[in-house]
Amino acid sequence: MADDDESSHVINQLNYNLKINDTPNSNKRFRTTSLDNETYRSSQSQEQILHNRNENEKTSNENKMTSSVHEGNFPPISLSFKNEPQATDRLMINNLIKWWKSQFKKDLNIIGRYGYKKCLLVFANDLESFDFLIQKLHWPKKIQQLEYEMKLPKVFPPDFSIVVQHFPKNWDEQEINEEVKEKYASLVKLTRLYGRNNSTLNSVRADFRSLQQVKSILQEKFICIGQMKLPVKIYYQPVRVRKCMKCFSHDHTTSSCANQRVCIRCGQQHQLDNNCQNTINCVNCNQQHYAGHPSCPVVQKKRRELAEQHKINRSKLLINASTAQYEYDNTNVSVPRGIGAAASIAPGNYLMAAKQHLNPSTEQRSSQERPVKEKEHVEQLLLALMTKIETRLSTLESTLTSQLSELEIKIDSYNDRLSALEHVAFDTLLPTIQSLIEVISAPNRTKAMKEQLALLNQTIGKVREDRKQQMNMTNNNLNIQFNNYKYTELSQQYENLNTNTSSFQLKLGLSILEEWCWTYSREEVMDKWLQQYMEPITLPISLSLLHYNIRYFYSNQYALIDMINKYKPSIISINELGTVTPQKALEKLLFSYNIFMKEGTNTHGGAVLAIDKKLKAIPIELPQENIVAVTLINRHKTFTIASIYSPPNEPLPTATLSLLKAANKNFIIVGDFNSKHASWECPQANPKGYVLDKWLDENDLTVHNPGMITSLRSDTTIDLIISTELKNQCSM
Repeated sequence: MADDDESSHVINQLNYNLKINDTPNSNKRFRTTSLDNETYRSSQSQEQILHNRNENEKTSNENKMTSSVHEGNFPPISLSFKNEPQATDRLMINNLIKWWKSQFKKDLNIIGRYGYKKCLLVFANDLESFDFLIQKLHWPKKIQQLEYEMKLPKVFPPDFSIVVQHFPKNWDEQEINEEVKEKYASLVKLTRLYGRNNSTLNSVRADFRSLQQVKSILQEKFICIGQMKLPVKIYYQPVRVRKCMKCFSHDHTTSSCANQRVCIRCGQQHQLDNNCQNTINCVNCNQQHYAGHPSCPVVQKKRRELAEQHKINRSKLLINASTAQYEYDNTNVSVPRGIGAAASIAPGNYLMAAKQHLNPSTEQRSSQERPVKEKEHVEQLLLALMTKIETRLSTLESTLTSQLSELEIKIDSYNDRLSALEHVAFDTLLPTIQSLIEVISAPNRTKAMKEQLALLNQTIGKVREDRKQQMNMTNNNLNIQFNNYKYTELSQQYENLNTNTSSFQLKLGLSILEEWCWTYSREEVMDKWLQQYMEPITLPISLSLLHYNIRYFYSNQYALIDMINKYKPSIISINELGTVTPQKALEKLLFSYNIFMKEGTNTHGGAVLAIDKKLKAIPIELPQENIVAVTLINRHKTFTIASIYSPPNEPLPTATLSLLKAANKNFIIVGDFNSKHASWECPQANPKGYVLDKWLDENDLTVHNPGMITSLRSDTTIDLIISTELKNQCSM
């Protein structure tokens, strides 16, 4: 549905106000914002209904978030005192409220209590108070003559975030974040948004520390990045499953829990501390994961129930909106104008009237559910049919638009050719005919006439040559064209038939369809493929190696392909696959490489070596996990190539590495060692770094990438390329 569609705004407003994260067992009930048939059949007139609802609307549309967050939904601001305070938490909060009232004329709605180690937790009860509290300039230097350190919450409410659209996928969020901060000082960070199948979207979420900054950007409807203006829209928090933090059940909240407190790790009742050594066991499903983990079947079931309820609410809203639109169009009633509203509303536009005037209060939304209509399922079927018809019409509209554009291009081309022909006729042919008449009628042909005839002959020959070239070019353009209509039809059929395929497979299929929609001959297509995919098979003289700490294979496989196309390595090392990745998936992606892999000791582990099929590689059997090695033969010279991932909390397998080093004098090892030392220009060293540095000295090995920052969490080098070759024999 388009962004400017009226019904989409009504749906978005409904989704935000309904508090979707309430569990189905909650006593709260959902109400839609549109008027239903029972409302129209009540004794009240439509004018009275609209007037009452308009009176309940206290704020404008730009303050959409004020009604979405209720008491207890704001994270606390934590105050850690250097010396233990003697005053009670109630006295501390009262003094803070009095100080803010005297200094800033602000009567804040807050509460507070002491937390762990006498840490004062300050809670805001409304959005305005929370926005005031997170500004560090609004706090006193000392509280009760005590110095303190303030910690802001890591996660702010969704009211402090917006969605930036048309943000290209190849832009780096961290780099753009620093540039945007120069104009918007309250910006915290930019976070890329992802869709289904973990596909990257052309949108990012921008988090701010100032609610006024968010309102200002939403009012302008764009955000400035450099000299560009990107459109923005309101951010709606995704569906979340509520969890009791006492017994970790998903059927009630912490405040209403009457059960005994249990451990989040083992699900048992014992003294709670950070040293629980029991087996990890979920209290809800008895599986080996922490309570509330996203992979828990109970959590997934609750999320599916909430998503299904969300779809039902949207369907009911559209049905009610259509019904109310029909009755509104057939009733001669004027919509009352509220304070600050427009002078009039166009007749027959019920959705606009609902958007501007019908924003029911919390009491109205928490009232009893309306009874289900008898023929509601029929209306849902009609609504689905109308949606399909609109989709088909939209497709036909785009197809006709593209065909009309092609016709306009051809008409312009013919007009240009007609103008050229007129130019030739008036500037060349007519003067030539006139000169021929003069020559024929003259009794004697002079030398000047002969020269004039020769010049005209050359001009006519040039015109004919230009005409011939133009016709050849036109014929080529007419013969080789792109059938946009056929491509649109085939791509839609392909997407409908392949709903369960991955994004990579879908992209590959669409690229093949695009190739076949060009009007090339069979020979031209084969020649094009041969030029593009067939390369001369030659053995490499020197080895080229690419190491990529991929961190999650299925999300970053496109980046891996881009690097392979750019550097064309003969050896590829991959670490931290992020999940259990079948070898068939790697072989399918890297089809021109032989794949050797080893499982890891944790979810981040695992090591992969991909060797070009032009080279001969023999695997080396190793009992050690997280390390894979092969013997490589290149022009009668053998190498031992190894890829390793050493988790931070595990020791380096120096014994296994020494065996590999002793097996061949030509030794290359690459991977994520998680070792830091000054020898490879790390700002700090760790115990694994000292062990690795000692082993390198004992075996006379060289680190080839000192000072190259390879960590995303710090400015250090933990991914290393090590070999027996000297630095002047290799290039980075």
